[in-house]
Amino acid sequence: MAEVASPHLSRDKGRWISGDLLTNPTDTTVLVDSGPLNQGLYLFAAFGSGSVAFVYDIQHRNAANNASLSVQRRRAIAGNEDTLLPSRISLREGERVRLVLVGNVTGDVQMSLFEVGV
Repeated sequence: MAEVASPHLSRDKGRWISGDLLTNPTDTTVLVDSGPLNQGLYLFAAFGSGSVAFVYDIQHRNAANNASLSVQRRRAIAGNEDTLLPSRISLREGERVRLVLVGNVTGDVQMSLFEVGV
């Protein structure tokens, strides 16, 4: 996964984390991962596209990255997918947000995250 901006930017500048273009991804494939974040309040947006309909979870993960603290399931249709999380999310040191595929897909999927500290 390519990172478009440096993770060392001040939180108010934001960061775009681009996931790879995946062909025929399988169940539980991590589409994009913020990596560990500093403690603070954040706004997130998930966006991307698929050549077919697909299902994914937005996961708020603990610092050890071995458990989800919150999960929101999304069912995307073929075409563009845009999800804004309009409320500030409080993260502890090292927690992360990631998008994980649910089920197998025959086709192409690419998702990205945008995060900004507030």
